[in-house]
Amino acid sequence: MITRLLPNQISANWTTIRELLYKNHPPSITINEQILANILEAAIRGGLQVWVIHDSDLEENISRIKSIVVTTILTEPLSRERSLLIYGVVTEYKVGDERVDYIKEMVSIRKYAKAKDCSSITAYSDVPAVWNIVKKLGGNINNRFLIMEV
Repeated sequence: MITRLLPNQISANWTTIRELLYKNHPPSITINEQILANILEAAIRGGLQVWVIHDSDLEENISRIKSIVVTTILTEPLSRERSLLIYGVVTEYKVGDERVDYIKEMVSIRKYAKAKDCSSITAYSDVPAVWNIVKKLGGNINNRFLIMEV
């Protein structure tokens, strides 16, 4: 089951969420305390969405989280098309492990993106198991995100 956390759930469970986010972040940033504080602030204000994949009632025990997905809506400056960026996926299991059915859980994220007038869902990944999931969902895995230090 996937659930989008409300701001009070994010702040109440920030220690657990923070530890998981520290382990996985986009390749375009260097994670540090200020970045984590920015993520918390953006999540509480609604600029980032925090989703958790879990088995149990979330109120009962957030430590039963299987995976956290962080998303944000981006607007391309020229076309003004909106996309839902999957900012990061953090899991206690290896991506592709059968205990987390990302294909099933993407249905809710797709519905959210559509409701927010997004034309696509985007993500950065260098993990072949993630590419396979996106391919199974009919996504394009041929693009590359390039990074050059300045």
